[in-house]
Amino acid sequence: MNYWLGVIAKEHTFQEILKTDKWFCFPSNADIGDKVVLYVTARLQKQYSGIIGIYELTRKISDDTKCKGYGSFNEILHCFGLDLTKEFSPPISLDSIKANSIIKKSQPLRRNFQGTVFKLSKHEFQEFLLIASQ
Repeated sequence: MNYWLGVIAKEHTFQEILKTDKWFCFPSNADIGDKVVLYVTARLQKQYSGIIGIYELTRKISDDTKCKGYGSFNEILHCFGLDLTKEFSPPISLDSIKANSIIKKSQPLRRNFQGTVFKLSKHEFQEFLLIASQ
């Protein structure tokens, strides 16, 4: 199983996540059953800024054209369907995320969330769950 952090920085993607039939773009090594933490940037949506939920990849969507315009360090991304497993309302704030000593050293924070999707270690993913439970 893989663990991911997806960054929602475009209005179109944010609106898609609110729909029943959710999808997001992942690298070729993503697989059904993987877990993803979704983060909405403050620049896009101030009231929804932060970690909005934990999702699971449920299906590969054959139409990868939805992923055009998204990129992950020159890797072609593929479209996967998502199911929400845990919603955070209100979202987990960036301040709460940065307060965690493990997460603040992770690649998404070091890169200031500049990217579509980041691979997380199991330990980093568990730290997001810990933050959510506080």
